[in-house]
Amino acid sequence: MTRAFTFVGGNAGAWQVVRIVPVIGEALERVPSLAVVNRSLNSPPSGAKWLLRGVTSHERYVTRDEHALLAAKTPALGRAEATCAALIPIKKSASWWDLAQDERRAIFESRSEHIKMGLQYLPAVARRLHHCRDLAIIGESESGRSHTNAPHCAGLHSSGGLSPAPSWGL
Repeated sequence: MTRAFTFVGGNAGAWQVVRIVPVIGEALERVPSLAVVNRSLNSPPSGAKWLLRGVTSHERYVTRDEHALLAAKTPALGRAEATCAALIPIKKSASWWDLAQDERRAIFESRSEHIKMGLQYLPAVARRLHHCRDLAIIGESESGRSHTNAPHCAGLHSSGGLSPAPSWGL
């Protein structure tokens, strides 16, 4: 399996899009379906409104202990009981990338407690990050999560878990 993925918003795909809610910035164009393709597409298929491309990579901004905790509690994507998903596209600014690694880590975890919050939803929520920082395309990263059932999906949205984190403005 390749590390490259393309998320195709359009008229076809295994995932039904229930809503698109921008937190910061403009929303993606409303589409009825989302396809997840395990390769990088160079051009949009027929009926596609938008493409988001990324590659899976190592986790960033985690300590060894946090990595071990996440690895132990994170289930696989694509399991039969996962009937709800959230796709969270995030584009970082030049000012974010101008920060040193330790400064980004401080914003990401020390101030926003991103990992601590995410651990609350494991193992009901599986996650996989797709990065596109080093690809020659617009965007930064897409965070994919699949959920075992709608209450967990709704809980993630209603709990404030998708409120703007300090890193989202950079």
